[in-house]
Amino acid sequence: MRQIHYPRADHLSCFTPEGYPFELSLNFQADRCVLRLGCAPVGPFAGTKHDSLNKYTARELLGKLAQLDTNIDLGWFDYFDPQLSLGTKEPGVASEQLIRHLRQINEVAFDLDDGRMYFSPSLDGRDAHSPTSEVFLIGFDCVVPEKSRLKLCVCNTHLCLDNIRSFWTLGGRMSDPTTMKGLAKLYLPVQGKSDDFVADALTDFFKYLDWDGYACRYKQELVSNFPCRDLKESVTAQRWVAFSFTERAGVYLTV
Repeated sequence: MRQIHYPRADHLSCFTPEGYPFELSLNFQADRCVLRLGCAPVGPFAGTKHDSLNKYTARELLGKLAQLDTNIDLGWFDYFDPQLSLGTKEPGVASEQLIRHLRQINEVAFDLDDGRMYFSPSLDGRDAHSPTSEVFLIGFDCVVPEKSRLKLCVCNTHLCLDNIRSFWTLGGRMSDPTTMKGLAKLYLPVQGKSDDFVADALTDFFKYLDWDGYACRYKQELVSNFPCRDLKESVTAQRWVAFSFTERAGVYLTV
């Protein structure tokens, strides 16, 4: 049998600080908890000159998922892919200007109810001098376009509520109900805080909401899922906390 030697890949995912291409998150609501999966599928040539930005495997994964689930629709994917993906020669040039964790063109997230695809446009222009108002991520649901949500992601490093409000409303120039509705949802990075500290803070928040079951189990289950990790020293098990509230759905918390 002839042995095939593939080029050695040099690829780290932007999903996690360690470079792993897989991330789990939990969405907490009063009556249920949903496990979400996020991944950046890695192809056999990712990180090599043949696929320097690992751009091909996500479409292959979604195509296979669409065969298993007829609710998955790739209309938005097939629209954005040629619009935002770099040309044949550009990925190699762009990858040389990016740190290894950012050499990724698209990502997939799903919670077993629907699929969500993320694109990173303008990879060749993303650097330390890029303005914070520049869109760096486009997200959409992989369902029929008329039912899909489109999300434009920007970044602001000043974590102050007044700055966030000003940023979101364009300095107060937009204050209509649709715009203001978006302020009810926040994504807060907790990098740098120990996992023990974050777990205790979340436990206190669950107690405040009278979610006693989550308050009793959260930290205990976190410890059991990371048995070899000292949570007082670790800072990477919990990276983001997302919070929103609506009159209809109540509190919505994702970790």
